[in-house]
Amino acid sequence: MSVLSPSRDPGWPSADEHDPLRLLALKGAIVFLILRFGYVHEYIAFLTGSSFYVLFLVSTLVAGAAILSGGLRRLLNERHGKWWCAFALWLGVTVPFSYWKYNSAKFFLAYIQVPLIVLLITGGLALTLKECYRLMYAVAFAAVVSVGSALMLGWQAEGRLGMRIGSMGNTNDIPAHLIYVLPFLVFFALRTKVKVFKLLGVVILLCGAMAYLRTGSRGGLVCLIVVAFYVFLVTPMWTRLLMLGAVPLALIVVLALLPKEIKERYATLPGVDASPSQAQDAVDSTITRRYLLETSFKYTLEHPIFGVGVGGFEVVEGGTATALGRHGLWQGTHNAYTQVSSETGIPGLFIYLGAIISTFHLLRSIKVRCGQQPQYREAAAAASCMMVSMVGFCVAITFLNLAYVFYLPGMTGFAMSLDRAVRYESAAAKYAEVT
Repeated sequence: MSVLSPSRDPGWPSADEHDPLRLLALKGAIVFLILRFGYVHEYIAFLTGSSFYVLFLVSTLVAGAAILSGGLRRLLNERHGKWWCAFALWLGVTVPFSYWKYNSAKFFLAYIQVPLIVLLITGGLALTLKECYRLMYAVAFAAVVSVGSALMLGWQAEGRLGMRIGSMGNTNDIPAHLIYVLPFLVFFALRTKVKVFKLLGVVILLCGAMAYLRTGSRGGLVCLIVVAFYVFLVTPMWTRLLMLGAVPLALIVVLALLPKEIKERYATLPGVDASPSQAQDAVDSTITRRYLLETSFKYTLEHPIFGVGVGGFEVVEGGTATALGRHGLWQGTHNAYTQVSSETGIPGLFIYLGAIISTFHLLRSIKVRCGQQPQYREAAAAASCMMVSMVGFCVAITFLNLAYVFYLPGMTGFAMSLDRAVRYESAAAKYAEVT
């Protein structure tokens, strides 16, 4: 590919493409993404009894190389990454107004150390489409690790699949993780020319789908239905017809393979008949979640500017209930959006939603632009897979306390890199034509 002539855009100096430090950082980024999105460092700690600080060392080295090779400059040259930087800044602003300042300060520092580092690495290093695809492949490999670990290290409680270890060990969190990483595996399976890899990709996707459903997460099932409906709406007619034939067949197979306890749990969704014990469990869960949701709305209205403090909802809820002579739940909001609004105020929610909308709009723009140019069809497919991932995760966190994790900033970084690579290679091609 021809190298661009010097541009007025400081984010595109031609020397960056061949910068040895940036190329070295990209290799480290692949390792980092496998560790981070596959939670490999946690499995290493579990199996060896020592963490060896693998993730910390890799992230520090890669982030440092990214900054020195212009990654931070490239990141801040575009508005999409600035949303998450603004969100991090707002988290810091709310700390002095928190009900538990020490805990909120820890959350603030953790946000800088993890989500912003992921944003920097995914959004500040890649310049070409080939580099973007390699970073996406790293997440695809992390999906393979996630499915494998669920099958080998998973445990069953009342028939539900969970993890003995890890940040995503909760049976309700696993579907959110899988719905995020599996579309990256779909992209790999679509793009690879090696038939064996395609077949393996399909097999792992089926295993991932089964692991997803074996968690028994009703929120995860709702998320899966929404994603299927979204895919049905945005895909070509032939794909819709294929889905109409394949989905009923898949349901028959899944119902035959799922344990009785899981099927009974899914039967507690509204409008479906369930056994008395399962129905009562669903009612109790619904009452709890409704109370937490209403309380999060209440705290949002009572503390509209700064909230009760990052990570402070469950402490304030439990402490307030105890002071009033009631039994506090001491739980999070079970909704990432009201988690943000109640803990960081309405300004925090505005920035959070702004980052999500900005990223989705960017991905949609890439899909539309690249879909009209045959040479960029793979980029359009990459954007489509990321949109599915993002829709799924944004629906999943409606039922989870995952507001401050690295997934959404990471998606913004991937979108920025893909957009930059398309613009970069398009400009390079035009320059080559006139020289």
